[in-house]
Amino acid sequence: MLALYPRYKIGFSWYSGGDVKGNKSNGIPMFFVFNPKGEVAWEGHDPSGMESAAEVELKNAPDWLAGPRQYEKLKAEARKVASRQGLGTVAKDLRKKAESADEKEKSEADELLGRLQKHAERLMKRAEEMAAEGDPLGAIEIWKSLAKDFKGDEIADNAAKAEKDKGADAAFKKELEAAKIFDQIEKAVEKMDLPGHGEDVDKWKKKNAAAVNGLVAAFKKIESKYPDTKVCARAREFMKILGVS
Repeated sequence: MLALYPRYKIGFSWYSGGDVKGNKSNGIPMFFVFNPKGEVAWEGHDPSGMESAAEVELKNAPDWLAGPRQYEKLKAEARKVASRQGLGTVAKDLRKKAESADEKEKSEADELLGRLQKHAERLMKRAEEMAAEGDPLGAIEIWKSLAKDFKGDEIADNAAKAEKDKGADAAFKKELEAAKIFDQIEKAVEKMDLPGHGEDVDKWKKKNAAAVNGLVAAFKKIESKYPDTKVCARAREFMKILGVS
């Protein structure tokens, strides 16, 4: 079962059985907090100590983007990466330092730049997947974020180009137009007081007739203008779940 550490929005798992290597404890429930090395940092039968233990480990954990390496030559650059400050400028600087005659500096630059590039590649791949899955707004959000965060570096240029190229594609344009309408439907639903468990849906529809009719009208617009889009399929399923199609 996946639970959520609320302050940091971090998912963690609960298991109903299993072993922790080297642990001699017995009895249930048993709770563990692991550090980034996979070692048990805290354990106990009472979960009340979990949060403070997790706080300590999170505070001391290396930044996931800068990585666990201890940087000597490029401490300032690593700090900027960890704080997400001026990533475009940092990336450009790292490209130059990756050509350094100083082997230590070159190695550290390669490490940091490689991590930034892999991060960008993962996001670019995810944007392409979202575009293919019928979520063009999500794809655009990623491209724009990369272009902003890495401004001045080729990573930003690649993201901007990807957005421009997709924007010129007729099929993507249709998906995007449909997605903008679907986005309005989703935002409208977020503001609605949806029927509670066991509540009569027909009575709820009558009470919220104006809002429901607005949702249906928006959905019909997607169905009539963009029937073959992936967004239409998503919207159709969404309306079925709401029970107002």
